[in-house]
Amino acid sequence: ISTARRQKSRSALVTGANAALAGVSHRSRAGRRAVSCMSSMAGKMRFAEKRLLQPLIQAAELAAHLSETDWLVADCRFELGKPDAGREAWRAGHIPGAIHVDLERDLSAPVTATTGRHPLPPIEHFAATLSRIGVTERTQVVCYDGSGGTYAARFWWMLRYVGHAGVAVLDGGFAAWVEEGRRKPSRSRGPKC
Repeated sequence: ISTARRQKSRSALVTGANAALAGVSHRSRAGRRAVSCMSSMAGKMRFAEKRLLQPLIQAAELAAHLSETDWLVADCRFELGKPDAGREAWRAGHIPGAIHVDLERDLSAPVTATTGRHPLPPIEHFAATLSRIGVTERTQVVCYDGSGGTYAARFWWMLRYVGHAGVAVLDGGFAAWVEEGRRKPSRSRGPKC
């Protein structure tokens, strides 16, 4: 969703609430409550917009949102020279509900004689990947890795490049999650990657 559209929606809520509040003295208590809720919603939208534009998220904030259906956690762990290491690390343990997003399979195009090691995929392929893993315009994506943010930052940048503002990198990556004593599945059960 574009910034202009979000600002227009928020402005419409505030304007509508203010207009309704101007003549509310003769209205019912329920009517005043509804108008108050519109103003409150506009404030929540401002808070949500600010959160969505933050590039980093802390483990405690992520933990508070894990059960929300419009949040997606992407495990981007990968090791150069060991293409299966990231998926194996994900299978061994990950943040609850996290899916594995692979550098070579999901975030790169095939290597050719004229490209580097991990060329960017065509937009259509990346869009298909986002659709496959369940990213919509309303999804808040949180990505992490085990390499100081290198691979998570690539996914973050690619999402921002295609216009998806709701993305953040877990500050400290998977290590920060584990160091805080957060729960993680010991083994992955399904092919959710």
